[in-house]
Amino acid sequence: MLSRNFLLLLLLNLAINVSCVPFSSMPRDWKWGARPRMTSGTQYFPSASTPYGKGFRDGCSNAMKSTAKGAVSFFGPEMDFALSKKSSDYNVGYFDGNDHCINMIDWEVP
Repeated sequence: MLSRNFLLLLLLNLAINVSCVPFSSMPRDWKWGARPRMTSGTQYFPSASTPYGKGFRDGCSNAMKSTAKGAVSFFGPEMDFALSKKSSDYNVGYFDGNDHCINMIDWEVP
């Protein structure tokens, strides 16, 4: 009986430790908060201080929403339409961020 309990505790400990995956750091000015994110590869994302970086952040946010399941996928898309009209860099960053994050989610690319 002791070995069965020991095996159950070992499996429980393994399940808890495997589920605690540390997250890679997002750029601070993204203000990502507690929203879903990839577990790795995000430390090299561009800063949101440029139009390209703002577009990349918004595109990545939409990729996370469109590929997520549950309540997160019901919120509307994020896009700064005024900045999109004013800056072509925002548009390029938006589609780059969308493609990059969808690829990372689908294939778990670090």
